[in-house]
Amino acid sequence: MEIAKLKADNARNAVAMRLGQKIYTPCIDESYDTDEYMAGLGIAENEDERGPGIANANRYAIADITSRYIGMIKNGVSQYAKNVNTRSGQKVKENELEGAAEAIGTKMIDKYAKAVCRDAELDKMGVKYTCYVAVHVPLKEVLTATVDELGVIQTDLDRQKFRDYMQAELDKQAAAAQAEKQQLEEMRNQVK
Repeated sequence: MEIAKLKADNARNAVAMRLGQKIYTPCIDESYDTDEYMAGLGIAENEDERGPGIANANRYAIADITSRYIGMIKNGVSQYAKNVNTRSGQKVKENELEGAAEAIGTKMIDKYAKAVCRDAELDKMGVKYTCYVAVHVPLKEVLTATVDELGVIQTDLDRQKFRDYMQAELDKQAAAAQAEKQQLEEMRNQVK
């Protein structure tokens, strides 16, 4: 996968004003995190066929969510390890939990990700497709499954405290995404 295709931030910033015209990216409205779900946007360019292009865009959207979610798990593990004593009175060994974060994060996102928008456009010559997919992952389900999965490998994990750390991270992410979406709406309203 090309790094540029994984940069959802660039895709989200694709709405711009050029010579007084509005440029719109399909599926962008569904690509912002909320307090109910994490969202990702995948864009596959220069695709010969629509179907494989949509599949590629779907993979890019899932990769975007997965990388952010793994980062949140690792941050949650780090915060948890610094601040919580286990039931046995020992500090949690951060590397014991963090080592599993990538595998668990990937597994959870793959399991719960659902495409909510698919679109494709032909280029000006009518030869190549640019495909767009927005994916949502329901936070409540994925967070519960992640905490349960981490609990399987770490018996001293206080699931509720770890869930609280993770929920705080997810809330921060959703708030930032909603602020970005609001800026996008303001840009759109200026063009009208």
